Amino acid sequence: EPVALERRFGGRSSPALAVGEPGGERRLGVRGSIDRVDRVGTAVRVVDYKRTHRRRSPGRHFQLPIYALAALRDLPPPVEALDTAWVTLRDGKRYPAKELPKLPEAFAAQLAADLWAALAPVLDGDVTPAPDGAELCRACDFRWLCRFDAAARLGGEG
Repeated sequence: EPVALERRFGGRSSPALAVGEPGGERRLGVRGSIDRVDRVGTAVRVVDYKRTHRRRSPGRHFQLPIYALAALRDLPPPVEALDTAWVTLRDGKRYPAKELPKLPEAFAAQLAADLWAALAPVLDGDVTPAPDGAELCRACDFRWLCRFDAAARLGGEG
């Protein structure tokens, strides 16, 4: 049973989620809207609905982890386990984010490490496109404008 639907954070009703840089002083403020949050005992389940599901490599998808961290921050304790998944609207199929830790403390640390590792090149001025595979390039709305050559860089069709 859902405890939240379309739960916004980083707006008027809830502050932005602050993700601190591991071992650093910088903090990143994030806002968004979580499709659904369920509570099953001391476990929290975060669901994001999608028209289609695209697989992402570990450490390259941040939407579900950010949503889960915002839910953890906003829900009353105890929360002893996390479950995150995408659910497709077309067939209701569930795609769990299997590589994410289930324990809240480990989850928050993993998100911070992955997020700041992805941000580091950008903060250093490197904005070179680095998609997670040629199939994402083929589905991208901006593929005709992008300077990334998927065929040359990923060994696939651009």
